[in-house]
Amino acid sequence: HAPADVFRLLLSRMEAEGHVVSERDAVRDPAFRYRASADDDADLTRVEAAFRSAGTNPPAPDEAMRVLGLPRPRGEAVLSALTRQGRLRRLTGAVVFHQDVLDELCARVRSLLPTRTTLSVAEFKEIAGTSRKYAIPLLEHLDARHVTARAGDLRRILPPPSVKEPAG
Repeated sequence: HAPADVFRLLLSRMEAEGHVVSERDAVRDPAFRYRASADDDADLTRVEAAFRSAGTNPPAPDEAMRVLGLPRPRGEAVLSALTRQGRLRRLTGAVVFHQDVLDELCARVRSLLPTRTTLSVAEFKEIAGTSRKYAIPLLEHLDARHVTARAGDLRRILPPPSVKEPAG
């Protein structure tokens, strides 16, 4: 077995037996509970709200921290915590979106079916209300979530996994 396979097998057994809890890219003791201080809670709430309200046009993380008055190390820690919790999602480089925004965008694109089956980048920019700077990472995210699939210069809108395409 490859070391990664052995690790995954060991981790899954330890989880099944209740020895560890696996959350995204972290493993912890089941008894461990992070308790945020009032300052932590306030910073997490402010940063999360800033990214949620920005929608599909989020600020650069450094700019958001500057506007919110958080020093760089503190801002990085807050962003990291929100990312680990699944509330923020880093797509490419310094492009960060709120997870609710991404989920809503997936639903909005899927709702175009069956009226529309494809989208150009320009059409997607209009639907998402964003610029090309964000449209490309967002489309790549939709591709990764199997909401769309790249087909040349277009994106095919894929049906949800529970919906079977008619045979034929």
